[in-house]
Amino acid sequence: MKKKRFTESQILRVLKEVEGGRHVTLAQPEPAAFGGPH
Repeated sequence: MKKKRFTESQILRVLKEVEGGRHVTLAQPEPAAFGGPH
């Protein structure tokens, strides 16, 4: 069985932070996908 790396609430929280323009520390190959560096 694979373990879920994130719970749904954690994912939603990260998405909200990204929408708010906060820099989220995740392994993102292309930060430009979130609107580039702020």
